[in-house]
Amino acid sequence: MDRSSIFEEFQHLCNSEHDKRIELGRMKVLFADHRFGLDVEEVSAKYFATAFGFIFQKLKAGPMIIGYWEPVMNSWHGVLVYGMDGDVLHYLNPDSASGGLLTNSIEYFCSKGNVLVASRKW
Repeated sequence: MDRSSIFEEFQHLCNSEHDKRIELGRMKVLFADHRFGLDVEEVSAKYFATAFGFIFQKLKAGPMIIGYWEPVMNSWHGVLVYGMDGDVLHYLNPDSASGGLLTNSIEYFCSKGNVLVASRKW
């Protein structure tokens, strides 16, 4: 399956052609597309910040994608979480300016509203 064509299909979800920011509800539509095979849950940031067991259980089944408010970008953003060490998440950030393999406290992802958690359906 050509995933790039799926993302092109969803370009309309961005705020505009030139503004590539996305709203939480629109991100949820993208993550929930059946072609990705993901279970998508929206949890409160307060819950996510303290839900070590919830996160650990998700990661036992494999990496997960989270959508969260990124203050630096002033937009919702998605990263691939592949590990956890205490209250620190290990993740791949696809952002070309500040991306790569990074770590941050769970609280970093809880700055505003809710957090989307997308994990593979099994």
